[in-house]
Amino acid sequence: MKKHFNWYQIFMITALIIGGIAGTYLLIRNHQTALLNSGCELPCWQGIVVGNTNRDELLEVLNQFQFINYTSVTNDSYVNRDYPEVIFYDLYPYFKYSPTVHGTISLSDDIVKRIVIEDNTGVNVKTAIEMQGYPEFVFSAREFYMQFWIFYPSIGMVMNVDVDKWVPHVSPNSKVDSIIIVESGEFDSLLDDFELVDSDGNSYVRSWSGYGEIEGKYWPPPRN
Repeated sequence: MKKHFNWYQIFMITALIIGGIAGTYLLIRNHQTALLNSGCELPCWQGIVVGNTNRDELLEVLNQFQFINYTSVTNDSYVNRDYPEVIFYDLYPYFKYSPTVHGTISLSDDIVKRIVIEDNTGVNVKTAIEMQGYPEFVFSAREFYMQFWIFYPSIGMVMNVDVDKWVPHVSPNSKVDSIIIVESGEFDSLLDDFELVDSDGNSYVRSWSGYGEIEGKYWPPPRN
């Protein structure tokens, strides 16, 4: 005997499916928002402040997340060449698949010294400028594709901007896909990670001059 569904049953099944999808989406978005709205503004993140937060306080913050994996590395000659302890973390939205935020937190003498936030930072260039003002300088370089970084030395923060690979440009909505935070007094050592001059001594550093295509505005660097 065939079972026939009436319109009411079809409507209820459809509503349950849509509700389930919407509920899952909202859970994911709410958790992502919780990751980003940490109660403090960058360069503070999740209540973690470089040069101030100790190891016990850091672990307390990390353990508050329902879905997180983190691993402490202390005896790797490469990972620990600058800091005696580096914690690698992955934060997830709802299910433990495809982390939305990941990075590292480096410690020395049980104090947080560097924070790296990658992937879904929740920040774009417009919000960065609204929070911190215009960058003190920017840096662009061409490797396999164009890279663009904005620098805030006075607060020890660098942001990598995700730019279009075919027509590289920076816009208010350009996503910041990684953030590095160090103590402002350690900023010069952070700059050692960047090749800010070429082999002829030409600087890749430019002043911020607004949105637009990177080539012509920020690249190539001026020649001596």
